[in-house]
Amino acid sequence: AQTRGKAGTRAYMPPEALSGGWYTLTFDWYSLGVTLYQLLHDALPSEDGLAEAASEEEEERPRRASLSGMRSSAPWATASPAGRAFVTSLRHSDADARLGAGGASEVRAHPFLAGVDWSAMQAGAVP
Repeated sequence: AQTRGKAGTRAYMPPEALSGGWYTLTFDWYSLGVTLYQLLHDALPSEDGLAEAASEEEEERPRRASLSGMRSSAPWATASPAGRAFVTSLRHSDADARLGAGGASEVRAHPFLAGVDWSAMQAGAVP
């Protein structure tokens, strides 16, 4: 199912939503990719105008401290190749090529999540 419209914070919206186009559930996978990017880098991605969109929204809000207090000069330095590929694939600008376009099983099968016991997690047996 497709929908159109804007809801939420612009910095986490995929290109197809920002342009006013139709979008599907891949919207959420894109937003997850932005969230993971922000956790890894303590900053929003700068491409596609995301940082600019966030700045516009943040102008009216009080300033907050960054997560770590400082930003890394080499943000991908501590991320594994699989982690980089996971975040990049979630944030693909083409919704049909975005990780998750084929469903959640596609995301769960990514090498970055290879060590996750999905059955145990679903059963609530993961600490």
